[in-house]
Amino acid sequence: MSLSCLCPSPTAIGNIPAQPCPENILQIQKFAIQRAGDKFDGTAGNDVTLLADWQTRTSAVGDTHIVVTPFVFEAVITPGEAITNGGGDNSTLNGETELVGINASAFAGMFKSMNKEVIQALFNLRCEKNLVVYLFNEDGKIILWEKTTGVFEGIPISSFFVGDQGNEGFATKDASAVSFNIKKDWSKYKAISVPADFDPLTGL
Repeated sequence: MSLSCLCPSPTAIGNIPAQPCPENILQIQKFAIQRAGDKFDGTAGNDVTLLADWQTRTSAVGDTHIVVTPFVFEAVITPGEAITNGGGDNSTLNGETELVGINASAFAGMFKSMNKEVIQALFNLRCEKNLVVYLFNEDGKIILWEKTTGVFEGIPISSFFVGDQGNEGFATKDASAVSFNIKKDWSKYKAISVPADFDPLTGL
């Protein structure tokens, strides 16, 4: 994927703000899935911190409908690597490696001990082409996008996949791999929201 660069360049490179506290996503334990387009903009019925406004979406029948996954194990986000051109050859000036783009990030995890109804519902999502996710961490916080201050939405993904169950026999749990791509530069708009009156791990 190509770089997101300003043209013309600003008159000076931008300042990097001070960060008083560290910020980490921590362990992802569940996530919610929705078609792209909906926004929690803070107006009545659209407060990302309120259970009632999430329940409106989990019970919706249109594009705003949100579904919540089972618990996901071994969840990992692998950041996209640089896409480069040349390096040590005649394809670039002075043989220097040229940065031309960034790959999408990759989410991978495992669902365990699912029955056929849950498996089928997840398989159906493989046919969707315009999905977003809301990630729920171990503390019940919600990781999502905030492109405009105070307006929250899901993180764009593609190639959503859930595989068939694997079985390793005695003293193990059946497991299905789950994976999807996350739009490059996604963490540029990453926000962590703290629900006011519910825990998304148990309340949704």
